[in-house]
Amino acid sequence: MPYHRRIASWLLWTAIACAPASASEIFVAPGGNDSNPGTKEMPLATLEKARDAVRELKRAGGLPQGGVTIYLRGGEYPRSEPLVLSPEDSGKVDRPVSFAAYQDEKPVLFGGRRITGLKPCEDGVWQATLPEAKGGGWVFRTLYVNGTRYTLARSPNHGRYRMAGAVPDADSPQSGRDAGKSKGAFLAAPGTIQAWPDLATVNLKVWNSWWTALLTLKHVNPATDVVELAGPARRTLPNNELSPFIVENHRGALDAPGEWQLDRVSGLLRIIPRPGDDLSRAEILAPVTEHLLILAGEPAQGRLVEHVQFRGLVFRCSNWTLPPEGHDDTQAAVAVGAVIEATGARHCLFEGCEVAQTDSYAIWLRSGSRDCAVRHCHIHDLGAGGVKIGESLCERPEVRAGGNCVHNCLIHNGGHVHGSGVGVWIGACSDNLVTHNEICDLWYTGVSLGWRWGTTLNGTHNNHITHNHIHHVMQRLDDGGGIYSLGLQPQTVLAHNHIHDIGHIHGKAHGIYLDEGSAGILVESNVIHDTRSGIVRLQVGTSSNIIVNNICAFGEAFQVDMEVARTNIFQNNIVCWQRAKLFRYDKWPNYEKFISQNVYWRTDDEPILLAGHTWDEWRAIRQTPTGFYKGATMDQGSVIADPQFVDLARRDFHLKPTSPAYARGFQPIDMDAIGLTGEGAWRSLPARAREIGRAHV
Repeated sequence: MPYHRRIASWLLWTAIACAPASASEIFVAPGGNDSNPGTKEMPLATLEKARDAVRELKRAGGLPQGGVTIYLRGGEYPRSEPLVLSPEDSGKVDRPVSFAAYQDEKPVLFGGRRITGLKPCEDGVWQATLPEAKGGGWVFRTLYVNGTRYTLARSPNHGRYRMAGAVPDADSPQSGRDAGKSKGAFLAAPGTIQAWPDLATVNLKVWNSWWTALLTLKHVNPATDVVELAGPARRTLPNNELSPFIVENHRGALDAPGEWQLDRVSGLLRIIPRPGDDLSRAEILAPVTEHLLILAGEPAQGRLVEHVQFRGLVFRCSNWTLPPEGHDDTQAAVAVGAVIEATGARHCLFEGCEVAQTDSYAIWLRSGSRDCAVRHCHIHDLGAGGVKIGESLCERPEVRAGGNCVHNCLIHNGGHVHGSGVGVWIGACSDNLVTHNEICDLWYTGVSLGWRWGTTLNGTHNNHITHNHIHHVMQRLDDGGGIYSLGLQPQTVLAHNHIHDIGHIHGKAHGIYLDEGSAGILVESNVIHDTRSGIVRLQVGTSSNIIVNNICAFGEAFQVDMEVARTNIFQNNIVCWQRAKLFRYDKWPNYEKFISQNVYWRTDDEPILLAGHTWDEWRAIRQTPTGFYKGATMDQGSVIADPQFVDLARRDFHLKPTSPAYARGFQPIDMDAIGLTGEGAWRSLPARAREIGRAHV
């Protein structure tokens, strides 16, 4: 189904599900009492009691016409464990069960604990002993002071160390790049890691290219600088280049304003405040619970949580505990959970909610979750990323997630704990719609879809990523992009997105990156500009992709990479660049590529070369150089000409009426239709939010 018909169908379902006709009401308030009847005047105190009241109502005669709304009055609802909803808590299409903010009030499901009693001591350090944290009773990795995420004490304070070398391991591969290197030990530079007395509570944050790891320590030999890990890393160490890392939470690392350190044995918390933060008056809090809400269906048994809605709620502050053996993910922080997790959820809605101050992902629609929507939500200050859909495994069709929608959400400021978290991650699932979102300020990728290298069938198809504004992602890691894909994905559409300012100063990041095996994808009418590496990249083994009607401008290394890709179409695009290559490689293998009707323009007056060829040479090369069908030559109908943008210096990519692109079939791209929709205050929130907090890079 085309994306515009899919979103219209979804909006119609939302309107029906949210119809207020004569719904019963139950009230909950922070000052309520579970002995009360749950009226507005005499509210309940807990969400569990309200949930149980709905169960009683269903047992007594079923849900009334219009369903039941549990209204949460404004204020804080402390949580030490998640609210769990099971299939018996389901509503029906015309009788939903809703958990909603009352009018314009702001109810907060709060998963943290406030810390008081800090006293100043020497060297500007404030400290307090937390009885709950003694002996590892309460372990947390994040601390907030007046809403700002402080830094877990780290060495060095700026930049990073690098591993000095490998430790031989006879059990490692004996050939290739990883020959003889250990996964459980490495050689450190002298003095970077020491045999601290609190070694078991110290960890390394390690990253390289597209992944991050949090590795725990077992033993350090000061004489040899050999570091032994408590558990093996996923990869041999160092990996690729000499892997960068920082050291967190050792006592000596506390040496800069805005840092904190917890002695997990004694429970002693020490903080160095930032200028202007008075810790005798500040709100200081740390997370307690990992999840705030779980929808616990059992899709394999056909037991689903259906027609449950959450509107206008705030989910604030969640924990994530580093296992004793450490944590090492493959990519995209795929094994990290979320504050809100839904398994076997159907026709469930999150609308107008806020999820913030997480140590993990915000929302995960897991196995069997279908036809659910995350709409108009503000998701920010994230330990990992925003929304995950599906699983990394290709499950049986009857339990596979799919058909879900992430619409009109602001997702930003992530990667604080797990740097490889992404804005929206879609695993091995299909028929999902990600549209009209703004995604920014992340260590890694904006939107990632697909989870299989190669072109085998993998349960992923017909995902539509449209009308999103994606910018300032890939701020620390490499080998990702504004939108990133893996594997065979027929009918998948990446269209009408505005993608820009991708990558960090030394990074390798792309606007749209079709990685290994990506096939069957339509890339249409996107505006992509100012990327650290390429605008569009097609990696090894990609094929049968159509790249049409895009504006590609100012990739710092190259504009288009189709070197080892085959049977792809690049047509009706406008490509504009300076101080870089048009195509990544000067020589391409003999793979067929269908390139035509494009407009090319270089703004620095340097010669234009196409894969190392002059324009005349290029136009004599066959699109299919081998085989029975030779085909036409390259770039039939294309032209080297100024595309006539309205204001290129200000990145206004609207075209003047006399643009030569129109004669080649280029269709105008409506930039005003991209990004957040709705009232002005909502659409202007990204600019205000970026002033409040950028990604911790």
